[in-house]
Amino acid sequence: MVRVLFAGMAALLLLAAPMGEARAQAGDGSEHTRPHLGTLLGSSNWTPNSATPSPPFTVGDKIKFETTVTPAVTVTGTPRVRLLFGEGTPYDAGYHGWDRDGFPSGQEQVTRYADYDAAASGPRKLVFSYTVQAADFDPDGYVIARPPIDANGGAIVTRGGTLAADLERGPHPLSPHCATPALSANCRVNGGGTRVAFTGTPAREDTYLLGEQIRVAVTFSEAVTVTGTPQIGLTVGSQTRQAVYDASGSSRTELVFAYTVLATDYDADGVSIAFNALNLNNGTITPTRDATKAAALQHMAVAEDRSRKVSGGGSNSGDFLRVSSVELSTRPLRGGDTFRLEENIRVFVTFNRAVEVTGSPQIGLTIGAQTRQAAYDASRSSGTRLVFAYRVQASDLDTDGVSIAANALNLNGGTINLAIDPTTAASLGHAAVAADTTVKVDGRPSHTRPHLGTLLGSSNWTPNSATPSPPFTVGDKIKFETTVTPAVTVTGTPRVRLLFGEGTPYDAGYHGWDRDGFPSGQEQVTRYADYDAAASGPRKLVFSYTVQAADFDPDGYVIARPPIDANGGAIVTRGGTLAADLERGPHPLSPHCATPALSANCRVNGGGSTPDPSLRVSHIAFAGTPASGETYRLGEQIRVA
Repeated sequence: MVRVLFAGMAALLLLAAPMGEARAQAGDGSEHTRPHLGTLLGSSNWTPNSATPSPPFTVGDKIKFETTVTPAVTVTGTPRVRLLFGEGTPYDAGYHGWDRDGFPSGQEQVTRYADYDAAASGPRKLVFSYTVQAADFDPDGYVIARPPIDANGGAIVTRGGTLAADLERGPHPLSPHCATPALSANCRVNGGGTRVAFTGTPAREDTYLLGEQIRVAVTFSEAVTVTGTPQIGLTVGSQTRQAVYDASGSSRTELVFAYTVLATDYDADGVSIAFNALNLNNGTITPTRDATKAAALQHMAVAEDRSRKVSGGGSNSGDFLRVSSVELSTRPLRGGDTFRLEENIRVFVTFNRAVEVTGSPQIGLTIGAQTRQAAYDASRSSGTRLVFAYRVQASDLDTDGVSIAANALNLNGGTINLAIDPTTAASLGHAAVAADTTVKVDGRPSHTRPHLGTLLGSSNWTPNSATPSPPFTVGDKIKFETTVTPAVTVTGTPRVRLLFGEGTPYDAGYHGWDRDGFPSGQEQVTRYADYDAAASGPRKLVFSYTVQAADFDPDGYVIARPPIDANGGAIVTRGGTLAADLERGPHPLSPHCATPALSANCRVNGGGSTPDPSLRVSHIAFAGTPASGETYRLGEQIRVA
């Protein structure tokens, strides 16, 4: 493009040059002709320190200007071309009536001079040259002042004459490769050499999505040292977002900054960076060679790039944080299709993105003619799914099934926000959930059979135990407890059935295998942990067994199934008549013995028929070694201590 412009100018000059020549030939003489300067052309002669032969110009680069002269001239002294550098320098020194940066004209302007280069010049061509300094900076391109040429005590005179060129009227101060605002980037100057560029690409083609990082690399001309967390501003849509210094991804000369896209971020034209958007944010960036100096933070702008659009998923892109689905739990504790007194009805609310919850949001359930509030259950919630629970009351009855009205989710003074951006609130609207006949409710005590939870095992160690850990020995108490829903009344003396002995099948054969490999039932003995009324309550049943001297189980006792023997008594709902179904629960697994690997926690060694707490086996091990290394031969003794 420069060549074409030069060619165009040359054509103009060929048409203009004969004017002076014709006047001389007419007899007026060149001594009567004032020199005419053509358009001031600009070009750059790149020196080796430039990483690439393209703007912005950096320290050491030479910017050259030339203008044609008609007729031939003689130059005395050192004329020079006046340049204006700096943010907000008015394009063409105000002659076009606008400022490319929008800054007030003249703000932070610096005048530089391109000196006359006699060696490169001739009688019909004047060449001027300026070498860029480290402090020079102009993000939107230098401009040539008007009048452009300063005589500087010298003169440009017609050869053989005395008339000097009229420097107030010409040449027109437009370097052709900077002649329009669109081309002004060709004239940018960054003497400090700090370069800014995006690094990496969006994960999905040309658009950064919610939670993705937009990364920027800032390259310095030498190694730097950073303290604190400098930032660089990104223009995302109409917002300025700060990308923060990432020490882990940076090197000595290249600093990396990262910004995580929020839900409200949207930019259809592509993210951009304004010039001088790098800021220290109370940190420091200093040359490693001299920490007393500050690094040059000035840098060029980075234009919008449509391959780096942004869509965080907010309202601008039509993709709100919203409820995806609302579902009812359909599994009553006791089976069947009806939730009974004190059972929990759970609701699962799923969002399209992970959320963060504060306080106690609720969701309304329609049970019969009543609206009941299911409360947020943080312990069961995570990520995109929130769980809400409502405990059935005695007055609750719904034979058609529970339903949920549309938009029944409410904050109740709490919040539900986007996890990655808590400033973005969720939209709580949702569709109704129709009545479900598989989720009926009957909270009446007279219709509720007690439900026993998992049978938990614990031990209350007596002083004769050398250490509070298995195996259990004579006198140790093994206690078991189970929760009950709803509250119950206990009559008689129910008890838990235990199986002791070598080869007792794990879970009394219900898992279909034997931990010792002995035939099921071999040398089994049934023991009973009796109901402990003093330790029990309306919602908790406790049973206790005291180990006898004859008790022995090397691989751990097991709880029979069914585990609780009514023994002539009953466990009945308080205020009702229905007894607990002891054939179906509780599940007979003590948690500290619940797997084969943990069964050692349930070992029993009562100590024999004449127990003496001071006399017990403390250690068993092989004694000695085979005579020939690792193998016992015929006639050798294998000894055990």
